[in-house]
Amino acid sequence: MGLEGGNGITILDALQGNVKVEKAIRRVHHADILPSDISLSSSGLERLAPGKREVALKEMLMPLQSYYDFMVD
Repeated sequence: MGLEGGNGITILDALQGNVKVEKAIRRVHHADILPSDISLSSSGLERLAPGKREVALKEMLMPLQSYYDFMVD
């Protein structure tokens, strides 16, 4: 499932704190997608504190849970 076009903002931008996660979310048909690309490898997460990498996505998405019936990770 590739996403064409868009603003080029990915989940890594949000995880690194460069943008709010809401800016990275893309609306596609009847779903919201949080896109990523090859830069979301372990090297892309180096700026996150040790031990934080494992919980960073969960913590970032927690405030959005009330907007969705379910989330797939």
